[in-house]
Amino acid sequence: MDGALHARVQQRIPIVRVFNTDGSSFYIDKEGWTMPTSANYTARVLVVTGQLKEPGAKDGVYSVFANDSLQQNFRSDDIHRLATFITADPLWSALIDQVVVNADGEFELIPRVGAQRVLLGDGSELQQRFEKLRVFYAKGIPKADWRRYARIDLRFADQVVCTKRTTL
Repeated sequence: MDGALHARVQQRIPIVRVFNTDGSSFYIDKEGWTMPTSANYTARVLVVTGQLKEPGAKDGVYSVFANDSLQQNFRSDDIHRLATFITADPLWSALIDQVVVNADGEFELIPRVGAQRVLLGDGSELQQRFEKLRVFYAKGIPKADWRRYARIDLRFADQVVCTKRTTL
């Protein structure tokens, strides 16, 4: 009533940038809301590329957890869950730069170290799959070279399946 306006502003923090097949991109923040990209600033966050046609911030800011039937055709909620899991762990946050969604809709991790791809699958059972990868990196990689494997597959229960590289 006295003419004073009080506003509380909280900056949103992006955790992942999504690139669609058409070249458009947007961010998803910690809370699961989309954010448009900026011409002046690029956040250093996990990048997700591949076979994606996600609605982005150009379509309006939306929650990736919407229960809309049209929203169920998109992977934004899975992308947010995966990005949240990766950024919460210092090892995975430091090791994983990029995630690719392949033609089958499965996630492939591209680590900063080594030339292999880690096939994660549909994004379910993240805790168990990343724990298998942690054990493999701790016990398997010291006995071999980082460059030895082309693919590390975590989709199977209680095992890690590796495909050897044909040439080092």
